[in-house]
Amino acid sequence: MTDAPRFADSCRLALPSEAERLAALQRRSWQQLLPASVAEEILGEVDLATMTAAWLQAIQRPPLAKFRVLVAVADTRVVGNTGMAMGAHA
Repeated sequence: MTDAPRFADSCRLALPSEAERLAALQRRSWQQLLPASVAEEILGEVDLATMTAAWLQAIQRPPLAKFRVLVAVADTRVVGNTGMAMGAHA
């Protein structure tokens, strides 16, 4: 996995097979964006497997039917993600 920055050219629903990639992206973003001491503490409390399981749950069985996990894709590689809830007027 390369750490070179990538820009998304599309967005789509996340696939269950991408849960580990999403967890890894989340961990890396915490390391890069949070103060070092905060990132170290948080990442020390939750491992990649636990985070992967949480993403898999969010993708396969979201807390409410209107919630979705979306991924940003550059070429064929997942480079980011977001969550959204469909509104009554969507």
